[in-house]
Amino acid sequence: MSSVDWRIWLFDRLRENTGVTELVPVESMYGAGSLEASPADKPFVVIHVGSEVTEIPGISRTMATVWAHDEVGNYLTIDDLLQRVRNTLCGNGETTGQVLTSGGIAARWVGDGPDQSDPVLGTLMRSSTYRLLGRNGNV
Repeated sequence: MSSVDWRIWLFDRLRENTGVTELVPVESMYGAGSLEASPADKPFVVIHVGSEVTEIPGISRTMATVWAHDEVGNYLTIDDLLQRVRNTLCGNGETTGQVLTSGGIAARWVGDGPDQSDPVLGTLMRSSTYRLLGRNGNV
């Protein structure tokens, strides 16, 4: 297992980016499984982090998905939010979709999910999935 804490790395990147926090305040960013009911404030995001896999000694990877939820109506805010998340994690299009940060983490956007609704939380939602690759000891 690496010393990279993927969840902390993701939350830190999103919380530090004013483009993201303009739409979703820090208090509206949740980890998977932490919600028992729909938050009153929308939009909000839920971050799912997958299992860590060792690529080669000293390097590990994981998949992460950011789910954006909003009021029922349209997907415009969700689309804008997911684009801001992608820009935060992978750059603004000047790269090929992978950025190696100073912390030794590379993030690659895998794709966005389809328009969906969440009947339990009463929201519209879409997701973006990322592949994260990190060197042990750099975070």
